[in-house]
Amino acid sequence: MPISMATNDASATTPIPGLRPPDKLSLGSNSKENWRLFYQRWTTYTKMAKMDQQPEDVKEALFLHLLDDDALRTFNSFQFSSLPENRTVQEIIDQFDHFAVGDTNETYERYLFNKRKQEEGEAFDTFLADLRRKIKSCNFCEQCRDSILRVKIIIGIRSAETQTDLLKVRTLDLQKSIDICKAAENAESQNKMMRTGNIENSTVNKISHKRDMSTKRNCRYCGSNHTFANK
Repeated sequence: MPISMATNDASATTPIPGLRPPDKLSLGSNSKENWRLFYQRWTTYTKMAKMDQQPEDVKEALFLHLLDDDALRTFNSFQFSSLPENRTVQEIIDQFDHFAVGDTNETYERYLFNKRKQEEGEAFDTFLADLRRKIKSCNFCEQCRDSILRVKIIIGIRSAETQTDLLKVRTLDLQKSIDICKAAENAESQNKMMRTGNIENSTVNKISHKRDMSTKRNCRYCGSNHTFANK
């Protein structure tokens, strides 16, 4: 059943009916990525559920409810500077962030980003999505990210022809570079399908032509020339 959001002032502070909280946090072996995904869902949920209007102890109770057993044990191991009654959810989030993400090795993260190239057979959307994930850990300034990502696409794209097309555009921005790469990929896919279809048609025609061909040769029975069909 679709959920509609009311627009009048009286209901502007009312949570969306039927809104469900995110799945429980499970740190697992990839704690960094799992934590980031959970935090993204948590932030979205608390905004839609108007949790900012709730007291801190209620927000903390909900947050702890969304931890699986291992994550809850991790929480119990944290040392907080404030007393439990004065603790905020943001302090808990900061502790999990430090535990799961730690101190980012900026040099290493940038190395991983810069060495990334499109693999053979890899879709451009997959390549782009991975670049977007990696650039988040590089500590580039917000104003520089699009420019850096654009240059990385040019360097990392597998097709030399597409790379040349990108370099020809004097006013190339990130969106233009993405559009050019997608258009080139679609064109190549269509050309490949057409080439495959032409090869199949050519093969069928050759077989049909061979069957229709006939030759004349001496008949071993009567010595005269007869027309014989090829087999």
